[in-house]
Amino acid sequence: MERIADKRLVRWPAQRKKFQEMIKHNFVFAVIGSVLIVIGVAALIHPQFSYRVSQHVEQTGPMKVEYETRRIIRLPLWFSIPILTIGAALVVGGFRRE
Repeated sequence: MERIADKRLVRWPAQRKKFQEMIKHNFVFAVIGSVLIVIGVAALIHPQFSYRVSQHVEQTGPMKVEYETRRIIRLPLWFSIPILTIGAALVVGGFRRE
């Protein structure tokens, strides 16, 4: 029993380092995949969003004139479905053991 325990103690640091590297690598893929899934689902549920841009036009004395525009971004279906599939593949690949 002591010999087996000694061998395990000798091999443990090498296995731990390899396991930690694998976890870091796979965890990054899983996080990126999760972010892509969230973006894909958001694009499917709400395919367009808008935001306002204000521009400084003129200032004469204490009076200041600003110009606001609203920009609309549309995300088509052909954008959201591949983003979802790529995200799902990264999450599945990120949790797969080698």
